[in-house]
Amino acid sequence: MTSAEEFTPKSQEELCEFLKANSEGLKKTIYPSGNGSPVPDSLHADSEGIVINLSEMNQLVDFPYNDMTITVQAGISFEKFYEIVTEKNLCLPIDIIEPDQSSIGGIYATNPIGSHIFGRGKLRDYVIGITAVTSDGKLFHSGGRVVKNVAGYDLCKLLLGSFGTLAIITEITFKLTPIPESTRAVCLHFSNHEEIESYLTLMNTSSVRPVICDLFNKKAIFKINHELQKTSSVAISDDHPFALVLGFEGFSKEVDWYVEQVTKEISDVKHSKIESF
Repeated sequence: MTSAEEFTPKSQEELCEFLKANSEGLKKTIYPSGNGSPVPDSLHADSEGIVINLSEMNQLVDFPYNDMTITVQAGISFEKFYEIVTEKNLCLPIDIIEPDQSSIGGIYATNPIGSHIFGRGKLRDYVIGITAVTSDGKLFHSGGRVVKNVAGYDLCKLLLGSFGTLAIITEITFKLTPIPESTRAVCLHFSNHEEIESYLTLMNTSSVRPVICDLFNKKAIFKINHELQKTSSVAISDDHPFALVLGFEGFSKEVDWYVEQVTKEISDVKHSKIESF
């Protein structure tokens, strides 16, 4: 995108007025942005338009923490959001790579996925309400601020991952979960695909319930260890060509039991090895 203008609204009303005026007047292309980073140029090659920077719309709207729900403006950073919810021992159990640089609106617009998707689900499972503005300045709502609300067209999920191309999200309501009392990970090492298949078949009938289940080859293990060196002394052993990382969350006794159970089960798989973190 070249020579784009920028507009930074401080309220929904100001945003609605601006978009209405643009729709009735110059009709310039709109590029929603949560923290100053517009939608990737690859989606709008060589277009000129107006970046709508929502960084000033970054406030907590409502936080009935006893109901484990929260409503925030789209421009709030995930880092600030995280600080607010963790004070009440709550969390949004999704994986964010750069929490200090990611806005809640940007996360909603891009719909990131990570390792916790295996046991915790997707972001869509935690969005229960949105407020958004159309390109002609009309404000609308979908969902609500309670976990159970009236059925109908689920615009919350329709707009999720749309990169702001369908509407500009201004507020989002999430349901939250308690922060787990304990978290642990085990890394299972295998020599070949047959060993992996053998264990995964066993896990299908096991009482073990991991929230993370990621399989890595030796090249991926090398890259992971390179990143781990920057922040931790932990490293994954690379003496086997494959590593299956299982993550567990819950009460301490529950998590300890899971790890013990995995240790017993993996002993039935030849040439395998287990590490616990």
